Formats: sequence, C-alpha cells, structure tokens
Amino acid sequence: MDTNTFDSAGWNAVVSLLPTDWKERAEKLKLCRSQPSKSGERAKLKDPEKLLRLVLHHVATDSPLDLTVAQAHAINLVSVSKVALHLRMRTVGPWLSELAVSVSNADKLFAAERWGGYRIFCTDATCGARPGACGTTFRVHCRLEAATMRPYQWEVTDVHGGEMLRRFKIEADDLDLLDRAYCNAHDIEHSEQGNGKVIVRYARTSLPLFDSRGRAIDIKPRVLRLNRPGRVKEWPVMVHGPAGTLISGRIVAVRLNAEQSAKAIARLEREKKASEITAEDRAWSEYVVVFTTAPRARLSAAMVLELYRLRWLVELEFKREKSIGGLDRLPNFRDDTIASWVAGKLLCFALARRSVEGAFSPCRSDERAETDAADDAVLAA
Repeated sequence: MDTNTFDSAGWNAVVSLLPTDWKERAEKLKLCRSQPSKSGERAKLKDPEKLLRLVLHHVATDSPLDLTVAQAHAINLVSVSKVALHLRMRTVGPWLSELAVSVSNADKLFAAERWGGYRIFCTDATCGARPGACGTTFRVHCRLEAATMRPYQWEVTDVHGGEMLRRFKIEADDLDLLDRAYCNAHDIEHSEQGNGKVIVRYARTSLPLFDSRGRAIDIKPRVLRLNRPGRVKEWPVMVHGPAGTLISGRIVAVRLNAEQSAKAIARLEREKKASEITAEDRAWSEYVVVFTTAPRARLSAAMVLELYRLRWLVELEFKREKSIGGLDRLPNFRDDTIASWVAGKLLCFALARRSVEGAFSPCRSDERAETDAADDAVLAA
C-alpha cells in the first residue's frame, strides 16, 4: 500500500474509506483497554485511531515493531513499547477482518443467500521464509471465509507440507472453492464426510470419473465437442472415495472466446516448455472445466462457474499480498499474530483498491448474472 499511514493527509484519505463505526467496532471487541507494560506503566493505546495507524504502518510497510513505535514517537503520535504493540497484534485480527469486509463489500458478494445457502470458503497455500531465514522455509495453508475475509483456519508447515483440504475441519453447508492441487478423491471425500461441498478446477490426471454403473468416464471428448464460446454444459459423474464412499458430482464446462483462449494458451506456453505441450493440451486450455459436488437444485451450472470465477479474486489477492505486500514474510511464529498479519494485509489491499478504483464490485448485477456468467468466466490457471 503506497499511502504513508503516518502522514496526516494520507491518513485522512484512509479514514474516508473505512466504515463510519470503525472506532465503535474496536471498542466493542475490547481492543482499547490499556495494558500494563513491563515497567508498570499503562500502554497508551486506548485510542482506536492511534492503534489502527500503528498496526497498518507495521503491516503495510513490513516495518519491525521497534522501528514502527520509534517512528510513531518521533512524530508525537504515541509513545509505546514494541512489546505493547506486539500484544495488540495478537488480538486485532477480528477487527481488521471486519474492516476488510466492509471496505471490500465481500459480505454482499459472497452472501450465503446468494449462493444456495452455502458458506463460501477459499482455500489456498503460499510459501515464504521465516524471520532471519534464507530461502523458502515454510508454507502457510489458509482457509479464508470469503464473506468475512477472515482467515478461518490456517496451518503453517515446512516447505514440504502438501496442499490438502484434509488439513481443515469441514462443517455442514461449507462450500470450498479450490484449485487443481485439491482435485483428488481424498479431499473430496473429506468434504463429504463433513457434509460440505466443493467446486474444484478439474485435473484430468488426478481424479478418475465414473458413471452410475461404475464404468470409467473419459470426459475430455465430451468437453471438446463444445464448439460455441460461452455455452455452458454439465455432465453427472461419480467419484470413488478412498474409504469406499460413492460421491455424486457434476463436471461443468464452458468454452472460452477467441481472446480468452489466446490468453489461456499464452499462459500454458509460459508454464511449460514448447516441446512438452501437446495438441491436446492446447485444445483443453480453451475450456474452463470444474468438478462440483453441489447439487443442481442449489447451484445451477452458470452459478457454479460464476462463483468459481469469484474465487480467483481471492486467489489474486493472495498473489498480490505475497509479491507486493509481503505475505510471504511472517512477522514471527505465533498463530495469533499470523492471523492478525494476514487480516491486516487483506485490509491494506482493500483500502488501496478502493482508493484507486472506487467501490470493489467485480460481480455483475443479479439481473445479468444468469445470462452473462458463462461468457465472462475468465479463470486463471
């Protein structure tokens, strides 16, 4: 975020983007109570505005705690110890998440009543380095509740920790939006055992499909017969879970238009060597294909693609935060400060986006969603 959070003019611009009750929310969460320091003095962070300025400066600029409090003291904002700020970083996560939701409008975009009553989650992982380390040393696995923009569940592993939905507890009516790494029978069965559902980008080599009689299905020829760009097609399929569960699902596919196909092929050429790309790979890249366990009665095929398209807004958010915002550099090893760190990054980017683009509204109006969802399903690979 380019705004200097210790600059008065810049801070006023930030405040103008926050919900009108942002201070009251901090007080409701009891974040503005003074806390004793090691010297016995009371930390002077009873003002929500001073607290938020400190936290955002620390998170947005990746400044160490001691440098952040020194800079705040130098401009006569507040004089606190780095320990006092550290203690607040352990508790401000829920507040930052609430503000991020309000700024980004995610509560309306991912509201359960809009998507068949499902509670939407976006699950992903990113690699990074712990403080003082050289090279990649950890992987953060995060399950983000889309409507609250809050890290609902997370786990930090070493770099060898695989991406698995099985790391998280699934509850009834949870719907996870997943990329290809999670397209396997183990994770799909795990979701079903918790009475949850998934929409996952289909990977041909990792998820065998069957018909109702148990016969193997090759979905590729059926998908490739979709000739008209924008046409949505679905096929009922079955998946055999490792524990013997027979799982009903659907393959939902749409063909991209010429411009979208060209971008998809260019992306394929960046990811693979030319000698490794087959004609089949090029043909397949012209389609968006997902597998879902959500029944048609709750989510139509067009709604499945539209919802999965929105998943990439969160995916791009993670990528921006890692490449620009420093999400790949954890502040320390504590789970509570990691949660606040991630929530703070979400808020910083929501503020930056709002300051440049106006209100965040990537989704089409309800009236046009049903007819235009398929045509606009441009999903990054």
